[in-house]
Amino acid sequence: MLGTTFASTLPFLKYLRPANSPFLIIVFVGIIAITNSGQLNINEVSSYFFYIPIYIVLISTTLMSFAYKPADADILLKQDSEEYNEKIAETDNLFKFSRSVGLSASIVSLYLLFYIKPSGFIFILTYIFIAINLIVFSVYLFFRTIQEESPSKSGVFQIAFLTAGFLVGGVSLANKTNIWDGHLWTSCSAVVVLDRDESKKKFNEAKILADQGSGVDYGVDEYETLDEYLAGLSFFSDKYEDKDNCTDVVSEDYERDYLIFNVDKTIHYLDWQFISYIILFICWTSYMLFWIIRLKDILKISVTISD
Repeated sequence: MLGTTFASTLPFLKYLRPANSPFLIIVFVGIIAITNSGQLNINEVSSYFFYIPIYIVLISTTLMSFAYKPADADILLKQDSEEYNEKIAETDNLFKFSRSVGLSASIVSLYLLFYIKPSGFIFILTYIFIAINLIVFSVYLFFRTIQEESPSKSGVFQIAFLTAGFLVGGVSLANKTNIWDGHLWTSCSAVVVLDRDESKKKFNEAKILADQGSGVDYGVDEYETLDEYLAGLSFFSDKYEDKDNCTDVVSEDYERDYLIFNVDKTIHYLDWQFISYIILFICWTSYMLFWIIRLKDILKISVTISD
């Protein structure tokens, strides 16, 4: 049984080879690199040298994938040959599997979206993308039962996987954008300076409450002064860049663990996560247009047959 199952997958495995799907590995590696780039410690200058080459590769391979045809596509020109009949049957199976890949990607993306739960309009926008993908492939699958599409020289099998990859990749970036700071294309960080005078007041107030035995653990019992408290903090500096707070969302003075900080200035960087989100969905949109055009042709044939 295992041998039969493996044998049945051989046609699909053949189409995953570089000779038939040369852009799959390139695109998938690019998507993985982008979606996991948040784990890298990249400064503002270096980020240009990291993201832009990947964007160029993803966009160029997307464009080239439309012009690509599998190595054995010319068999479809030999309509009187035995190879032609075998190719037609194989192509029919590939069409069916491609549509299944599209629908499966929609379901996986829907689950992923509600798992990561991005905030604001990003959730709504991403949900719309998933819904379009789901509707297109559902209608595609439905009308295929009425009239199968004609064989095509285009790498439909590869395009189906690329469509799925860009959709899932884009969804995975939905909660990594920094839209909370009020900017879409930039990330905001604040350079903050410790206000020692105000911090001493807060610390002393907490110390008094702790000495009175209020029953609340203020975390200052073992320290006599603010300086002792600060000395116990790892890697503390009176002035540092805080990427979690910005004047767009907090006041110019804010408190953190009895420490009062003044926002000295704000810095805006390009939000590469949001840009990557847009790039991936632009590529996905181009593939959606491809599927919609093919679906439109099938609908025309179906209407003609019904008449």
